[in-house]
This record gives sequence, C-alpha cells and structure tokens, in this order.
Amino acid sequence: MRIPIEDFRNLTKVVLTIDIGYSTSGTRPQILAKQALSVRFVAQHCPQLVTFEMTPHLPGCFGDLGPSFWDRKSIVAAKAVRPLVKALAYMSVECKFLEVIKMPRAISYVLGNNTKDRWPYLHGAIWPEVALKETSPWLRKKAVKAWAKRTLHLLRTEGSIWDTAML
Repeated sequence: MRIPIEDFRNLTKVVLTIDIGYSTSGTRPQILAKQALSVRFVAQHCPQLVTFEMTPHLPGCFGDLGPSFWDRKSIVAAKAVRPLVKALAYMSVECKFLEVIKMPRAISYVLGNNTKDRWPYLHGAIWPEVALKETSPWLRKKAVKAWAKRTLHLLRTEGSIWDTAML
C-alpha cells in the first residue's frame, strides 16, 4: 500500500523505527545513509511536522547488546553519522512548526538475582530530545546540529546504558 505524497502535508508527528533503511546485506553506514534520506523525505513533504522521533541503526539504541558486544569492530565511524546530522539540521529549517526531535538510548537492567523463571534483562529507554519551540528561527539549525552530534556520538561510542537492578 502506498500513501500519496499529498497526504504527508498534514502529518504533525512522525516516528521512524530502527527498521527504516535496514536490509540484511547492508552495512551500518549504508543503513544510516538510507535513514538520512528518509529524514530528508519527511522534511520535504511534512511541512506541518511538530514532533519527530527516530531510532537510528546504532548500537546504543539496541537494548539487548551487553558489554561483551563492544569491541573495536563494532564502533561506528563518526563520518557514518554525518548524513544523519545534516538531514536533521535540514529538517529543523524546512519544518517551521517543529518543536521536538527525539532519539532513544536503550537502558538495560541486569537482574541481580537471576533465576530460571526470570528473564535476565529488563529493557527500557530514555529519550534525549532537543526542544525547538522556544529557539529562535536563526538558531534552530545550529541547536539541532549540536544536539544530534552529541546524541549520535553517545549512541555510537558508548552504546546502551547498563545498570544492575536488584529485583
């Protein structure tokens, strides 16, 4: 089923999941580039957008990856997220009514007394966001760029937040 482009004009909230741009044969930089194209598409065709949420294909967005996952090969290069930073900055300029952009950072709680009948991990997320409602029009792009660089850096280098929950 295809949605006509005209129907995008009135959307006020868009959520792009981690599956956008994903294919089993694609590398992470290719997936991130496709996600950046999706963000640009939304920016071009959703002028009434108020809230935008997206989950980039980065390790910090996955709740099931533990500390053993992190090795030198798994860290995503900074240049791989540049198209996404530029696309989000473009969105801040094109979507005049945009108030909030959010990206999740996974939180995984390791259960303190793991038994057979309990799942060893609980997953949740915090949603770092940039609020643009009070930001002046000429500072929006700069604010979004700074926020996106900082948030994507955390998601690509530090991953999800791990905590021990004594349940």
